[in-house]
Amino acid sequence: MLLSSNRLSHAYIVRAGVEALPSSAILAPEVMALISEMLCNATEKRPCGVCAHCDKVARGTHPDITIISRLEGKKDIQVDQIREAVFGARLLPNEAERRVIIISTADEMNANAQNALLKLLEEPPKHIALLLITKAPGALLATVRSRCRVFEACGEAVAVPEDIKALAARYIELAIIGGQALVELSFKLESIEKRDFATFLSEARGIASSRLRQTQINGAEMGAQKRAREIITVTIKAEEFLNRNVSTMHISALLCAFS
Repeated sequence: MLLSSNRLSHAYIVRAGVEALPSSAILAPEVMALISEMLCNATEKRPCGVCAHCDKVARGTHPDITIISRLEGKKDIQVDQIREAVFGARLLPNEAERRVIIISTADEMNANAQNALLKLLEEPPKHIALLLITKAPGALLATVRSRCRVFEACGEAVAVPEDIKALAARYIELAIIGGQALVELSFKLESIEKRDFATFLSEARGIASSRLRQTQINGAEMGAQKRAREIITVTIKAEEFLNRNVSTMHISALLCAFS
């Protein structure tokens, strides 16, 4: 199992070399395994490699996989291609519990196409997963990168240190309820090394996104959904500030400004 199935994100940037980029319906084995894990219907070990979904993924015939790539004669992936994918994302899967949309050489999306993708990245239907495969993640807009987790095509998700995971979980817990404990946590956040701060923000946003989707599935009160959205928004803003070299002290204050 590449990832804990109950922690699968709705969107990944797959950092890949040339050999891992799509060629027709063929992907690198590690990427195929991630897709299989998303679609597999086994109750325990995923991907199981033997169910109908895993078999169809391996053969490149699964009806719930869509691959978007640059059209012949075009210099980039067009906004209309992404708009069509966003519209189609409303449709329920044909066979599996999820539909997987793969954007090959995602750095070839023009700016308008990337902006058109944002709505789907921010509030995806619960049955949708997106894989943005690229050799150059830095070529994607920061607003796109901030809404995705990173998966290395070498076969492992980017490791998050346990202390950063714990701190992100604690932050989400306190940001939901607010209060003095959250203010006190801001002083601890200030001490995070800058190189780890982006990882902290990504992990916190991933937890908040999972909370949001769970509240939507369970029909939780609108207040809980609103706070989860606020946390996602503030982590995105924090990452923008981090990229502009704003001090972690100021960013920590921003993150903990919930009442």
